[in-house]
Amino acid sequence: LNMTTEQLLHIAAIYIDEIYAESYPLMKKNREFVLSELQKEIARFESTLENGMKELQKILEQKRSELTEQYYSWSRGNAELSLTDGVLQSLTRAVHQFDEDSDYNEIREEVRREAYGREDQIREMLQAERQKQTEVCQALEAKQDELEQVRNQKELEPERSSAVETNRKRLKELGIPCYPFYEVVDFDPGMDAQACARLEEALEQMGILDALIVPEEYREQVLATDPGMCDRYLFGDGKKTGESILSCFSVDNPQQDILLYQQIAPVLEQIGFQISSADTWVGADGHYRIGVLEGTVAGQQEARYIGAGTRERYRQQRIQALEQACAVLTAEKEQADERVRSQESRLEKLKLEMETFPDGADLKETAKAFGKAVLLASRMEELVKQARESLDEAGKQLNEVKIQVGEICEKAYLAPRLDLFR
Repeated sequence: LNMTTEQLLHIAAIYIDEIYAESYPLMKKNREFVLSELQKEIARFESTLENGMKELQKILEQKRSELTEQYYSWSRGNAELSLTDGVLQSLTRAVHQFDEDSDYNEIREEVRREAYGREDQIREMLQAERQKQTEVCQALEAKQDELEQVRNQKELEPERSSAVETNRKRLKELGIPCYPFYEVVDFDPGMDAQACARLEEALEQMGILDALIVPEEYREQVLATDPGMCDRYLFGDGKKTGESILSCFSVDNPQQDILLYQQIAPVLEQIGFQISSADTWVGADGHYRIGVLEGTVAGQQEARYIGAGTRERYRQQRIQALEQACAVLTAEKEQADERVRSQESRLEKLKLEMETFPDGADLKETAKAFGKAVLLASRMEELVKQARESLDEAGKQLNEVKIQVGEICEKAYLAPRLDLFR
């Protein structure tokens, strides 16, 4: 109250300068206007920030949806790694929860586990197919070897044990003359094929077919075998029977060797033909007897060994049958090879399909950008908060100044107008 007018005017000028601040960038604008504009600018910034975050969120959701669709499309296009609905749903959940802190390898690992399971199944089938392939190859090689052996043989021989083979090698080394029964006889031309077949089969069961005809003077030598050797022998010094198989056999003697005939004929004369009182006989129907033993035959095979022509015919039949067997096994081998290649191809497809699994690069990049935007938005929100607090404080100070200026101007009997102070 004791201030002079000049002092009051000076104080008012100071407060008015605080109010109008002509040096402010918005020159000649009062601070109320400036504060109002700043508040509007902050509001616009907040709106822009919010809209930007919403747009980023929309982009992130779009990338998640696109990647999910890529999973389904990728799975549908796969031949080996087609995922179940359960796995696809699990991947979808993982994608929609994916953010900047997530590891995409965890999603890939779930698919990789499925791939490992499929791979184990395929490898198991591949192993089984390779085993079949090996078995077919071995069977084919065995048949091819057998075919080559039959082709190279002049005549086929009945199967013999290793003990018999060893003994016959011994007899050959000793120079003992001996002849397998089937090699030195032939059927009488008047016998029909069925009788020949059953007669040969009966002789085979009796042990006579491949038995060795040996001169009597070598009896002791041939019977004195070493361990691991065995054989069957026919000697011509036995008891002759009435009707013998000499009536249905002839001695196969192309060289007309009288000594050979004299060795073979007595043997045939000891074996009765048809049912007789002889200790040993054989019938055209395959019925036979050896001492107290009698037997019959199955009657389901052709004659194979008695007679050179029979043996050659049987050899050609064997060659033909083996060729057919080799052809069948060759076809089976090709099929087995194809099945193995198919399983190997499945493994390659599975590997390629796993390699083409979507890498999620867009999602990872977008999630990373969104994470940075969230962090930046958080910082900007803090700055906006600080700016609002500063504006609020400035507003309070401005109100205080206005009150003080009004009081000063009232004391000086002046209106609080800027032009009056100039």
